[in-house]
Order: sequence, then structure tokens, then C-alpha cells
Amino acid sequence: MSVACAAALPTASARRRHRGSPQTALEGGGGKLVMMQRRDLVTKGVTLSVCCSMLSSSNSSAQALERLPFKADGYNFWTWRGRRIHYVEQGAGQPIVLIHGFGASAFHWRYNIPELAKKYKVYAIDLLGFGWSEKALVEYEATIWMEQVRDFLRDVVKDPAVVVGNSLGGFTTLFAATEVPELVRGVVLLNSAGQFGDPNRPPEAAEAAAGEESAVTRLVVRPLKEAFQRVVLGFLFWQAKQPARVEKVLKSVYKDATNVDEYLIGSITAPTADPNAGEVYYRLMSRFMANQSRYTLDRLLGKLSCPLLLLWGDLDPWVGPAKAAQIKKFYQDTTVVNLQAGHCPHDEAPEQFNGALLEWLASLDAGKPADQPEPALQSVSYQVASAAMCEEATRSRVLVVGATGRLGGCLVRASLAAGHPTFALVRPHHLAVPDSAPLTSLAGATVVKGSLEDYPSLLEAVRQVDVVICAVPTKQALEQKLLIRAIKDAGCVKRFIPAEYGLDPTKVQICGMDHGFYEKKIEIRHLIESECIPHTYICCNFLMRYLLPSLVQPGLDAPPRDEVKIFGDGNTRGLCILLLSFSPVCCLVPEKKKRGVFVEETDVAKFTICTIDDPRTLNNTLYLRPSGNVYSMNELVDLWEKKINKFLNKIYITEEQLLKNIEDAPLPLKMDLIFIYSTFIKGDQTYFEIDSRKEGTQLYPHFLLLSSLWPSNCGCWKNTILLFQFAKPQKL
Repeated sequence: MSVACAAALPTASARRRHRGSPQTALEGGGGKLVMMQRRDLVTKGVTLSVCCSMLSSSNSSAQALERLPFKADGYNFWTWRGRRIHYVEQGAGQPIVLIHGFGASAFHWRYNIPELAKKYKVYAIDLLGFGWSEKALVEYEATIWMEQVRDFLRDVVKDPAVVVGNSLGGFTTLFAATEVPELVRGVVLLNSAGQFGDPNRPPEAAEAAAGEESAVTRLVVRPLKEAFQRVVLGFLFWQAKQPARVEKVLKSVYKDATNVDEYLIGSITAPTADPNAGEVYYRLMSRFMANQSRYTLDRLLGKLSCPLLLLWGDLDPWVGPAKAAQIKKFYQDTTVVNLQAGHCPHDEAPEQFNGALLEWLASLDAGKPADQPEPALQSVSYQVASAAMCEEATRSRVLVVGATGRLGGCLVRASLAAGHPTFALVRPHHLAVPDSAPLTSLAGATVVKGSLEDYPSLLEAVRQVDVVICAVPTKQALEQKLLIRAIKDAGCVKRFIPAEYGLDPTKVQICGMDHGFYEKKIEIRHLIESECIPHTYICCNFLMRYLLPSLVQPGLDAPPRDEVKIFGDGNTRGLCILLLSFSPVCCLVPEKKKRGVFVEETDVAKFTICTIDDPRTLNNTLYLRPSGNVYSMNELVDLWEKKINKFLNKIYITEEQLLKNIEDAPLPLKMDLIFIYSTFIKGDQTYFEIDSRKEGTQLYPHFLLLSSLWPSNCGCWKNTILLFQFAKPQKL
């Protein structure tokens, strides 16, 4: 939610007492902090790094431009994760989002916002810990700013935007664009921070060293090092924020010293008056600066899917034109405009910057017919996306891990049916019996020998493909760590789909009672995202063969004929894909009812394969939840009673009794009861709304659910479906 309100700043007299420097320092070239040896150079160097990242300007050109009015209390505020985030909003039209560099604020775009707002709707946001945004005492790393910008695009901007970033803001822009590609139609980088990966760096070397840290290092050396850092960085922060030093350093790095005005100094010094500014400075310098190598430009550019513009200051002493050339070489859809300016060309040469950006935006806008409005994201048909994909010379090569399992076999067949060159990773003991059922079911696929415990075999297999899909059981979820390492080291995988397919582990409300079932999946998600691996998470809730054949009666193989247990009041609804070869069953479902979802492996596999080349699904969580297939336990029982022409004795199990049963039950019955509690008591499958752009039946309306009949062990259900009048088929 965005609200206009006053910033939480000190009084005017307090601000006059604290006319210091900003709370943070500029990243050095390639994100490295260069330590100067002489004391005078250290203090000047830190002040220079604090100030130069923020402000450079050509006063002669800036004087002719309209300037954003400086407001000591800020402009607008948005609450994000309980924190106050400052942003400026001006103009109307298609949105542009401006993201400042390390130590700067939205006011750094003072000469750009008014000009751009004449044609576009312009947002300029202060990153958490900077400018007029809250100085939160959190762990600062690249992901926190990426998540902030991602959520700002979703919650405030809402429409596809061009995102522009300088220095650290450039890296954050690139990171966010790979997370929500559907909300970013173009990226503009100005002397961006970030490094390309070192191909000669031993894999996991730093992590392995950290993991082998001795007790002496952990208990003695590290605390002493931290105490020393606090003393040194505290002194440097105090030095860097002195008004006289700020002015002196700014004048030394600006060719035209008249551009160092009160506006400029005020936009730097005001944020340092916050009581938390010193601690934020320490956390940024001691932690974030030391961990930048975890995120590399080549990984992010490898996931980018929109046009890229580089507006590069060629006179930048830290991030020179060679880096722009390297980015251009790596990412083909790149336009480079070289500006005669330093690290912050938008403030140093605002007329050049504004003109170049507006010209590129005009060409971007002209990419679609002028008389045809941009379609809403949710209305973009999959047929259009498919047609674009089919123009490619080759289809993605797919590797299925866990291919000899039930779902893995379905994934292999669905991939082959879609025309993808398909590889199946098979354990050596399966290969010892060539005519075994698991292998014969993989006909048409290239069988690759390997296992999740054998890193060389994983690396060899991954290097042959573009997409990796894992379908191992949840008990093996953590064994995907070696596979993730292989994907990272291979560097050729454009999409990884980890083994999930059930409930969304971030949505369940039973953590702590599921014996780590969902925590394993969350751990794998965190690893994937920390390694910047392009991914898609598939959540399809229950497979049809689980619980449904017994009418949700644990321990039974078929629906009961005399007595049935109903969990809760029986009105919490479950979403079931009850399939015939020609049409699924459909029924109306009241809104606000909790729901459960049952799907068949064939449909899960088809849905998964549809996503692998779809740019809309990149780095997203997707769901399969057909809205017309919803049943409560009472409705399922009623359906069965009509079929057998008999009323069953109903035993209602309260939530309290079910929890007691869970506590007393042995495994695996305990897990069945936990999942029943999750679905039919807590409503974990459907208590939350799904964006239409992330739901299978909305993403792929061309695809009918045409799965097989009910499993053979519940054949007595087959004719039950005929009791219904068939409505319009649900599509997938």
C-alpha cells in the first residue's frame, strides 16, 4: 500500500547539526573496495567513495533543465514488510522506474524526473537503508533490494515498466528484471555495479573454506575481527559525514565546482542524521561488500529476456567502457550509448542522458503497432507464445532426473510428445536389466547413466541440455544439492524445475508438524535462488492416486460402503480433477471456501513441459488449480452414496480429535493424517488467491485435460462420474 505522509526525519535544527555525508560508500570498480594505505588517502578515499557514487553533474547543461523540488520530508511512502519506503511519482503514461546507486536517493534523479514525466509515468524509489527509506537493521545483500524492487513493481507500479538503474541500482535493476520478466519491458543500466564470474575460480572454494572454519577462528578470531572493523568503519563514517569534507571531496571530483550546491549536499547529508545510519553503514561495508561475488552479471544476463540499453559514462574511473563492451558481447539484444561523463551520467550530463533515453524509449514503443494497445498480461494467449517459440530452429533439450519413477516417466513421454530432444538420467542398476519396465517406458529418449550421488555423471549429463527437470520423491529432495552445483558449473541450463509438484511449501500452515517435509523443499528453493539459477516451481497439490481412491479414508484401498469419517465439518472443499477420456467433471464452487486439489500425473507432466520455453514462467511459482473441479468431503460422500444407492454412517472427526490422532499415529499413517489436516481443515491448497498469470488453466487455455480414467484400484468409481451433467470442459 502506498501512502503520502511525512518522512521520519529529525527536526530542522537537528539536520543543521548533522550536515554530514551519506550513510554508505560507493562500490569500487567491479564491486571491489580498494583500500588506500596512507591515512590521508584513506579518509579522502572513503569520503570520495561516499560522495562520488551519488553526484556528478554538468552545471551548464543542468541549468537549462527543470529540477525536481527538494523536499526535506520526502514525497510518498510505501510500506514494505513493515518498513517505510520512500519514492517519487510524477507524470502519466507507460511507467519508468528509476533506481539510484550506492549511497544515493531518489533526489539523485533531480534533472531526469521532470523531463521524463512529460511523456511517461516516472517512479524513483529509495532502496532500503538509503535516502529517505527506513534505515532498517537487517542483513543487507543484493537479494533484499531485488525483492524490494520486485514487490514495488507488483504492488505499486503494476504495469510492465522500463527499469533504469545506476551503479548498485543498475545491478539491482538487472536482478529484479530476471525475477519478474512479465513486469519489465526494458532495462537501462548506467555504469552498473556487478562482476562477471571468474571461470578459473574453483567451484565452491570459498564456501568450502568457510565450512571448515576452526573453533579458534569462530570463537576468537572472528569476534576480534568484527570488533576491529566496527572501530575502523565507525571512525571512517564519522570522518566521511563531516560537512566540510563532503563539500571538499565533491569539489575535487566535479569539473564544474559550482554544481556542488545546497540541494546536492542536502540530499547526501540528511539521511545520515538517522540514529541507525552508522550501523547500516557498518553492515553494508562489512557484509554486503564482502559478498558481492556471489551474484555475477553473466548469470543474470543469461536469464534476461527483454531489450537492454547501456547509457555509459566513458570517463568513469571505476566502471569504464570496457565493461559495457563486455556486457554487449555477452547479451546480444543490447544497445550502447557512450556519454562523455563519469560514474553518474544522468546527473553529470542530464541533457545527453535524457535525450538518449527518450530516443530509445520511442524505438521500444514503436516495436508494436501504434494503433494496437498493449494487451493485458493475463490475456496473452499461449498460442501466440507458442508460435514465437516454434520459429526457433531447435527446441530445448530436456533432461529428466528421476525418469524411472511414475511422474518421471510421464515427464519423459510428455517431453518427447512435444518434440523436445529428451534425455533420461538412469541409475546403473536399472541399466543392468535392459528389458525392465522402467527402461522400456523411456523409449525414444536418450538414456544417460548417472545418479544424484555422482557429481561427474551429473555434470556430464547437464552439459548436454538446456532444461533440467527433477522428479525424485520428497525424501530425496536434499539430494538435489549436487545437481544444483552441476547446473551452476555447467553454465548452459536456461531452466531448472526442481522436484516439487505438490503443495506450495511457502503457503502451508503446518510447518513444525510435518517432520521437515516442506522445509526440505524450501531449503532447495533458497539454494537455487542464491545461486541465481533460472527456475520454475510447479505446484499441483495432490496427485489423484493419493487419498482420493479411498474417499479420503486413510488405510483403505477403495471407498467405504458402510461407515465414513468426515474431517472437520465436511464443508471445506477439495478441488478434484475427475477425468474421463472426453471431459472432466465440473461443478460450481462458492467463493471464500477452502479447497483441495487432486491431479493426475499425465496432466502434471504436460503442464510442466508447457512451461519450459515460456518466458512468462521464468523464475515464477506456477499452480495447477482448475476452478471447476472442487469438492468438499460432504460432496464426495454424497456422490458416492448416490452411486451405491445407500446412505453411509457418518463419523465427524473434529480438529482437536484429528490433532490427537496425528500425535498418536505411527508413520506413515501420521503423514496421511497431517496432509488431511492441512487440506481439509487448514485449507492449505486454496486459501490464497492465485494470479491468473500463474495458473495452468489460464496460462494454457488451448490444452484440454484429457487424462486417463481413475486408477484401477478404484474402478468402482468409474461410472460414478456419469451421475453428473457435464458442463463445459475445463481446459489446461
